[in-house]
Amino acid sequence: MRWHHVVTAGPTATDPVFDSATDPVFDSALHFAQQELTRRFDLVARAGEEASDAERRQLETLAAGLKAATSWHAVETIQTCRECCGGAGYMAANRLGALRDDTDIFTALEGDNTVLTLLCARGILTGYAHEIGELNPTGLVTFVPARRRTRSSSGSSRARSGR
Repeated sequence: MRWHHVVTAGPTATDPVFDSATDPVFDSALHFAQQELTRRFDLVARAGEEASDAERRQLETLAAGLKAATSWHAVETIQTCRECCGGAGYMAANRLGALRDDTDIFTALEGDNTVLTLLCARGILTGYAHEIGELNPTGLVTFVPARRRTRSSSGSSRARSGR
C-alpha cells in the first residue's frame, strides 16, 4: 500500500491520505463487487417482469456506484503509472496515453460520474425513506442505533476505520 501526504492550507503540516491506485485489496473489492453486480443482474433478468421494483432499484444503485468507482480508480491508477514512469510515462510506446484516453471516455460518454454518484445517493436515500417511512417517533429514535449495531456486528465499521 502506498501512503502520501497532502499539504493543507491551515497551520497543520500534512495529513496522510490513502492512495487506492496502489492497493491490491481495493482492486479485489472492486472485482468481487462487479461479480456480485453480475449475479444480481442475472437474477433480475431471469425474473423478468416478476422482479420487484426494489430489486431493480438496488441493481441500478449498485451499477451506478460501481461504474463511478471503477472508472475513477482506473483514471487514478493510470495516472499513478504515468508518474512512476517519469518522462517515459508520456511516450506513445507504453500505451498509457491511449489507456488514459479510453478511461476519460468512460467518465464522459457512459454518464458523468457525478451524475452516477447522485443516482447512487438517491437510491440509498430512497431505501432509507422506505425503511423509516412508517416508523413512529420511538421507532425513529431507535432506527440509527439499530442500524449502527447491525453494521458493527457485520464488521463494516472495522473496515471503515481501516483496521
